[in-house]
Amino acid sequence: VTFNSPLKLIVNPLATQLAELLNKNPVLIVILALIFLFIALRYIVVVLKSVFINKAENFFDKVIFKSTFTALAFGLILTVLVQSSSITTSLIVPIVGSGILTLYQVFPYTVGANIGTTITAILASLVTGKTEALIVAFAHFMFNVSGAVLILSVPFLRNIPLWGAKKFSELVYNNRYISILFLLIFFFIIPLLVIFLSR
Repeated sequence: VTFNSPLKLIVNPLATQLAELLNKNPVLIVILALIFLFIALRYIVVVLKSVFINKAENFFDKVIFKSTFTALAFGLILTVLVQSSSITTSLIVPIVGSGILTLYQVFPYTVGANIGTTITAILASLVTGKTEALIVAFAHFMFNVSGAVLILSVPFLRNIPLWGAKKFSELVYNNRYISILFLLIFFFIIPLLVIFLSR
C-alpha cells in the first residue's frame, strides 16, 4: 500500500522534465525553483486582490476562519490532502499579506497544518508494517495535539508566538538583512553543527 500526494502527481512530471532540461544541475534547479516560487507568490497576491478579494474575504471570514476550530480543522484537512504543511502554510502567507486575513485568524490554521503532518507520518508508518514506526508516529501525533490544546486553550500561551512573530516581522521590516541572517543560522549553521557534533 502506498500513499501519494495528489499535488505531487500533478507537479512531479513537469519537475522531472525541467530537471532533465537542466541536465539535473542542482544549482540551476534551485535557482529556477526560487524564481518560480517568487513568481507564484507574487501572482497569488495579485489575483486575490484583483479578482477574488471581495468574495474570498467573506468566505474566509464567515466560513473557514469563523472560529478557532474551523480554522484548525481546515489547516489539518488541507495538509492531509496535499501531505505537506509547507504547501498549506505557504498558500496562506500571501492571503495574509493581501490583508484578507489577520495573523490571529491564521494561527489556529497553522497549528492544524502542524497536526496534519503527523497524519502523514501515521500513514507512512502503516505502510512499513513495523510496530516501532507506528509508536513513533502516534507519539508525534499526541505531542502535537497536546501542544495545540494547551496553547490554543490558554490565552497567555496563545499570545506568546503571535507576539514573537509580530516583533520579529517588525525587526525584519526595518532591516531586511536580519531575515537572511535568520535563514543562514537556523537552516544552515545550526543543522550543520548538529550533524558535525553528532558524528
